[in-house]
Amino acid sequence: MGLAVAYFISVLVESFVLCTPVQYNWDKSIPGKCTNQDQAYLGAGITNLIIDAFIVILPMPMVFRLRMPWPKKLSIAAMFSLGAIICILSLLRILSVLAWDLTDITYSNVRLNIYSELEPTLGVVNACLPTIKPALNFIFGTSKRRTTRNVGDFNNSKPTSRQEGRKILISDNTHDDG
Repeated sequence: MGLAVAYFISVLVESFVLCTPVQYNWDKSIPGKCTNQDQAYLGAGITNLIIDAFIVILPMPMVFRLRMPWPKKLSIAAMFSLGAIICILSLLRILSVLAWDLTDITYSNVRLNIYSELEPTLGVVNACLPTIKPALNFIFGTSKRRTTRNVGDFNNSKPTSRQEGRKILISDNTHDDG
């Protein structure tokens, strides 16, 4: 986490110190100049790729040490491995930085902007993957049928004042599908 915060701060500071005056970053009609933008953005992209690769690789040994069936371990590892797609997008973004033309930034940055938008978007999708199976099971009812009843509904008995309004979850299956 500390590495990611340090990376963020360095990229933020970098965007303010590359051009003098600072306003020249967004307003090229004023007199000013920018130095080493290509190298700075290339360095930031490479650092980002390294951080992304570590995020994909670091949990793998722990996943394979878990006490669970191999198919489940492999599905968890596959879920984490989808982060490799994000690494590929980071690499494509680095290659786009190498080919950009700073004189016409709106034309030469199209691919760079696409990769820059896809990378965090797929990161969010990847972070949400653990909730997809339970959500699909809930929506389509594939693994367990669940109903909610009042506690007092059993044996046609009237609920006591203490039980009234409380709900319990009753599952028709006694085994866990995953």
